[in-house]
Amino acid sequence: HVGFEFEAYGLFSSMLGLLLTFRTGQAYSRFWGGILDAYEVTGGLFTVASNLMAFAAFGQATEKEVLVFRHRMARLVSLLSAMMLSQLEGKDSLNSEQGY
Repeated sequence: HVGFEFEAYGLFSSMLGLLLTFRTGQAYSRFWGGILDAYEVTGGLFTVASNLMAFAAFGQATEKEVLVFRHRMARLVSLLSAMMLSQLEGKDSLNSEQGY
């Protein structure tokens, strides 16, 4: 018969449960904070791209140059967004098979 301290076990279990609950809550909060920040950044990129598209027509460029500029900016902003999101995934490069 081995003596077992039930009070010590209960205290240890309670403290461990409290610690795990706190740590899980913190991790969950940080995860959703990161998700919201990622959406904010991509939303900011969309705003910048739409402003560039809207105000490109008011310059001195020809209609064809404006169209080329708009297409190029759409592709560059799309590429930047894909690169940022792939960096968040922990990947170093973009592969065409991934659909980016």
